[in-house]
Amino acid sequence: MPTSPDGLYALLDRQLVESQAHAAHLAGELKSHRRTSQKAEAALRANISALQKAAEKNAAGDLRARQKALALGESVKRLVGGKDDVELEREMLEAEVAGSTSGGESGLEAREKERESEWDALRQEAAEVERERDDIVGANERLLGEWETELAALVGKLDKVRRQTVAPRRAVSAC
Repeated sequence: MPTSPDGLYALLDRQLVESQAHAAHLAGELKSHRRTSQKAEAALRANISALQKAAEKNAAGDLRARQKALALGESVKRLVGGKDDVELEREMLEAEVAGSTSGGESGLEAREKERESEWDALRQEAAEVERERDDIVGANERLLGEWETELAALVGKLDKVRRQTVAPRRAVSAC
């Protein structure tokens, strides 16, 4: 470690530049993650809205789908809360980077690893929410298929009854 003022100044200046570059890198990653999160949130909200409309349409026997849609809504709220936590953490990191003079990199690297693990957890939760949504959509499609089959059978029976009632009337009119 240099002991001269010029050497110390050069070391501190280099560390400051490295910290600023690292902060810029983290800010870019955060913006990217935020955009990805916003896109995922919008897609989840659209899916939830579609599922809620489908649940309302099939309200007679589809309480379970409604409950899952509410669970998806809660998951989105948790994701939004997580996004707010990440935003708060970003502000804290920016304050820490602005106030750090030396040795700040190791703390930043630890926080970066922590954020990456949180991001992975959020990503896994989003995948679980998507699987739940797929399950709900599949259940709704199966239920709709069953109803269509039942409706087709009932229409066939109705046609058969109509043909049977029309045929005796013609026989009576012919007499």
